Amino acid sequence: MKKILINCTRFFELNYLFQTDLLNQMIELDYKIHLIVRSSSLKAVNEYILRNNLDIEVHEEEKKLNNLYESLISALNNVFYLSHPYKKINETVNIHREQFIYSNLYKKSFRKYIFVYLTILMYSLNSKFIFIKKLLKKLNYYLVNLKCKNKTYSIIKKIDPDLCIAFSLSLGLDDTVFLIEASQNKIKTLVLIQSWDRTSNKGIPIFLPDFISVWNNFMYRECLEMNIEKAQIRIDGSPIFDKIIEIKNSPDEKNFFKNNFNIDEFDYILFFAAGSLNQHEINLKILPQIKIWLDKQNETNKKKIYLIVRPYPWYYSSEEENKSVNQMKKEFLNMLDDLKQSEFIKIFIPDYLEFDGTYIGTMNDREKLQKTIKFSSLNLCQSSSFLVESAFYNVPVVNIEIGSVRNEKYNIDFSNYYPAHLKRVYSYNFIYRVSNLKDLYKNILHVLVNPSERQTQRRIVVSEFNSSGSEDSSRNILSGISSILQ
Repeated sequence: MKKILINCTRFFELNYLFQTDLLNQMIELDYKIHLIVRSSSLKAVNEYILRNNLDIEVHEEEKKLNNLYESLISALNNVFYLSHPYKKINETVNIHREQFIYSNLYKKSFRKYIFVYLTILMYSLNSKFIFIKKLLKKLNYYLVNLKCKNKTYSIIKKIDPDLCIAFSLSLGLDDTVFLIEASQNKIKTLVLIQSWDRTSNKGIPIFLPDFISVWNNFMYRECLEMNIEKAQIRIDGSPIFDKIIEIKNSPDEKNFFKNNFNIDEFDYILFFAAGSLNQHEINLKILPQIKIWLDKQNETNKKKIYLIVRPYPWYYSSEEENKSVNQMKKEFLNMLDDLKQSEFIKIFIPDYLEFDGTYIGTMNDREKLQKTIKFSSLNLCQSSSFLVESAFYNVPVVNIEIGSVRNEKYNIDFSNYYPAHLKRVYSYNFIYRVSNLKDLYKNILHVLVNPSERQTQRRIVVSEFNSSGSEDSSRNILSGISSILQ
C-alpha cells in the first residue's frame, strides 16, 4: 500500500481537504493517508475523522527544536515573500511590503529599524538579480539541512512515505521545511494549490516541489513566471469547484429558505457573508444602517426584500484571555440581536469545529452556505472568494469596499486595496463595487430588477477559473498522483 504524508498545519488546508471529496477518493484507491497537524487542532481533527469514518492517521507536529535556525529560515522566507517574481512587478508584493514596514515600525525601536532596513535591502536585491535568488535559496537549503531537523523530520523518517503533499509553493516556514526535508530523504513532493491567491500573492517560492497541481491557465502562467518548468505543472482544476458545480446542477429547492431561515414568502433574498476581523469596525457601523434602509424599503414597496447575514465564525468561538477581544465578540453579537428585531433579517449561524482560533466548517454547513449563495437574488461580500463562487451560480454580487483597517499591523483603505488576485477578478467587470452606503443601496435596487445584467461577464470568469472544464478535479489530481507513484 502506497503511503501519502500531507502537511496540514493551517486551517486552510484542513478546510480544503475536509470540504471536498479528495480524501475520500484517496482512501478508495487504497492509499494510506497520514496527516500532520498542530497540537492545537489535534482534537478537532480527530473528532472530524471519527465523525466521518475516515481511515487516516494523524500526527502531531513536533515542537521547534532550535530557535536560531527557525529565526534564520523564517527571515529568508520573509525576504522571498516580499520579492517580486523575475522581472515582473506584483501588486500584492507591494502591499505586503507596505504592511511589513508599517507593522514593524509601529513601535519604534532600534532593533526593529535594523531588521526592517536589512530586509528591504535583501528583498530589493532578491527581486532584481537571479544570482542573489539562487544564493539565498542555497543558503536556506543549507540551513534546513543542518541538524536542527525540526517540525516534520522525525515524522517523515518514521512513516517513510512514497509521496509528500503540501498546499503552497514553500510560501511559509512550515511548507518550506516540509518540502526540503522530504527532498533530502529522496521522497517525491507535490503541491496542490489550495486557494485562489497562492500563485499570485505570496512572493517567490524559496524551494520548489517535484510537481505542482494548479486550478487553471492563469495559475499555470503565473508558475511559469516564477521559472517553474512546464513539466512540473498540471492543470487539474480545483476540488472546491467540484462541489459548487454539483450543487449548481442540483434541482432547485422551493422551500430552502423556509426550511433553513423561516422565510415563507419573499420577492428577493440578499445574502451578506460578512468579512473577517479586518471588517469588524465597519460592519458594526454599516449593518445597523442597512437594517434601517431595509425596513424602510419593505414599508414603502410591495415586493419584500429579506437579508440573510452570515457572521464570521470567530464571533461564536470560545472565550479568550484577551478581554478586549472578548468585548469585540460581545458587541458584535449584541448588534446581531438588534438586527434580528427586524422581521426581514435572518442570521446564518456557522456550524464548525474550532481549533487554535480557526475553524473547520462541517459538510452540512458548507452545503447550506453554497445553496444560500445559489438561491439568493443578490450576494454581498467583502473582497472574499464568494465573489467567484457567486459567478459560478450566475448570481449577481456586490463587493462592499467601505472603510479601512488601522492598527499596529495594518494601514489599509479597502477602496484602494488591489492585490493581484483581486485586480484580476475585478478586470472581468462582473462585480458591482461600492465604496459608500448610498451606492450600495442604489446598486442593490438596480441589480434586483436587472438580474441578467453582466451574466456574460460571469460566464467568462467561470470559464477562466475552471479552464480545465472539469467537474471532477479530484479524479484529475488522483490521476496525477497515480502517475507520480508509478
